[in-house]
Amino acid sequence: MTLQQIMARLAEINSRMAAIQTEAQNPETTHERMAALDGEVNTLVQEREELTRKSVQLRAQAQNFAPVVSTPAAAPAVTETNERAADKYRTLEYRQAFMNWVLHRAESPLLARADASTTTDGIQSVIIPTTITDQLFLKHSNAGSLFARVTKTNYPAGMAIPLVNFKPELEWVSENGKSSRTKATTGSITFTGYKGQIRLAISLESQYMSLDQFEAALLERLLDACKRGFDKVIVNGTGTGQPTGILTGADYKTKAAQLNNKTISDYAEWIKIWAKIPLARQANSVLHINKTDWQSHILGMKDETGKVIALDTIGFGGAPIHVFMGREVVLLEDQGLPLFDSITGNATASKATAFAYFVDDGDYKFNSNMQLTVRNYIDEETDEKIHKATIIADGKLADDESLLVICRGANATA
Repeated sequence: MTLQQIMARLAEINSRMAAIQTEAQNPETTHERMAALDGEVNTLVQEREELTRKSVQLRAQAQNFAPVVSTPAAAPAVTETNERAADKYRTLEYRQAFMNWVLHRAESPLLARADASTTTDGIQSVIIPTTITDQLFLKHSNAGSLFARVTKTNYPAGMAIPLVNFKPELEWVSENGKSSRTKATTGSITFTGYKGQIRLAISLESQYMSLDQFEAALLERLLDACKRGFDKVIVNGTGTGQPTGILTGADYKTKAAQLNNKTISDYAEWIKIWAKIPLARQANSVLHINKTDWQSHILGMKDETGKVIALDTIGFGGAPIHVFMGREVVLLEDQGLPLFDSITGNATASKATAFAYFVDDGDYKFNSNMQLTVRNYIDEETDEKIHKATIIADGKLADDESLLVICRGANATA
């Protein structure tokens, strides 16, 4: 499959996805049709990711890896191709122009101004090439991070997205009778556009740097910053000026259980907690807990027969795998989740006493325009060249059926 064919197919997929979104927002769309659309979206998303990977490979094979000198060459001529018509931000010309602007402040008519509405002379900020954001959003390097596990969406800010909770029931009817149609319980979720910024003080002003080296250096630092920043708001985001975290939006009256200093290491108590999660959601609902609490209170736990049901194993490539009751465990560390031993003086189930939770991470929707803009400036106090990347995004738990928060209760007296 040629690059032109890939880009044409990607354009078709994007067009179909837009049509699906329009149909899904129609209140008259039936549940059966919604299910069919959902299946089609999953298929299209998988195909789009695979085509994106192939396009990156084809471009990498066709790239010229000659070093870039400090005095940038004149911008290459613009040619109108099918690739540019589909996405000009991923073309080789745009990527080279972007690199020259970041390294040498060399302006080019190819660059897309992110501040086009201003009247300031010169380009102040530009859009990062799609080849970089593709890897950031679709091929996250750390498979264990929360951001890699949640669902990424791309809805316009302020749009009410309908949710359908369709639960049919069996009815017994006469020979010529028919069951009544179960009405779908509909709701909606609305995403806001919050601004997130990453400031990078990195030595990209090297005299010699290939396009491949430049993009790898920029991507590495963006991935590291996004992983830490996104993961923290997914757990504990306030919802004010930033996405809403899982613990922030939880209903602690109905979605919380408690363990004390004795029961935290009791297998029978964990089984009672696990039973509170609906059977249909248990398959994908996994435990999230601080690494310290895992090692101090959970690791090595045994069931009533003496079998270890909380253990660490080694997977492919030497990567550790954490398992509890036969299911995966996601270990946290810097996401703002308090340690069990640090929670004192309050036995109320609340965000302040939460030290772990079960959830299907796919139920959390991280919505963004999938686009980063970057501007650079000089820090006059340190003489550092600062590259500031900005993203517009929001996030919240769209379905809390798989959620159960574990809080610390009052200490046992016996």
